[in-house]
Order: sequence, then C-alpha cells, then structure tokens
Amino acid sequence: MTKHARVYDAVEQALRSTDLLIQTGGFSAIILDFGDLPREVVARIELSTWHRYRVASEQTQSSIVLLSQDGGIRQAGYSIPKHG
Repeated sequence: MTKHARVYDAVEQALRSTDLLIQTGGFSAIILDFGDLPREVVARIELSTWHRYRVASEQTQSSIVLLSQDGGIRQAGYSIPKHG
C-alpha cells in the first residue's frame, strides 16, 4: 500500500468514526485534527460530508471542529476563521 493510499484510508476511517460519534450523541465537541495532512487531501473530502455533519451537529447540539492547514471547506459556504 502506498503512502497516499494509507493517508486516504486514515481520513476515511476518521470520517466514519466521526459519523459514529455524531450518531451516538452525548459529545459537546468532536475535533478532526487534519493539520498534518496536505491541503489537497482535505479538499478532496466531499462537500456532502461537511453538510451532513453540520445538519447532524445541529440536531445533537454538538460542535464539529476541523483543524487543517487551510480552510478546505470554504467553498461549502461555512464560516471558517483563519489564524496565522
């Protein structure tokens, strides 16, 4: 398995885990730390994923925090503060 394949597998696993945490409920915040990932990896995550997380977090009153090198989901219309 190539390094890129391992990275994408890890991202997919993190996204699936986030889905499970949201569905389970009881968490006030879920943090996805993608700060070490290349920007193009985060940018490849489908916009429907972020929309699904937004809707689910509103229903469960949870916050989902994405840490990344870049505001990778700006095109989805979400407010993302940029620091640095």
